[in-house]
Amino acid sequence: MFSKTDFEDDKFPNISRRMKELKHGEEDEKMCKSVEEYAERKAKEAAQKAAQKAAQKATEEAVKKAMAEKKKTVEKLNDMGMDISLIASAVDMDEETIKQWLEK
Repeated sequence: MFSKTDFEDDKFPNISRRMKELKHGEEDEKMCKSVEEYAERKAKEAAQKAAQKAAQKATEEAVKKAMAEKKKTVEKLNDMGMDISLIASAVDMDEETIKQWLEK
């Protein structure tokens, strides 16, 4: 029905009239604009979600890298004979975490 250029049937005059209005009238323009606005809104939402997801992933990777660097520092300081309380103070972490890292 929507693929035909025009729909005209004497048996269904109201449907014929309404189809002409939808396909060629002001409502056609309103519908097209509504669909375009909807598509734009959905595209923006998808872009925002993708950007948030990328930012979250980048943050998680940065935190993971920073923690790995701290752990290396802890191990080096321990190898140099530094006391655990001093190591904890140097890397701004609690002693329990330092002990757990060094046990592994």
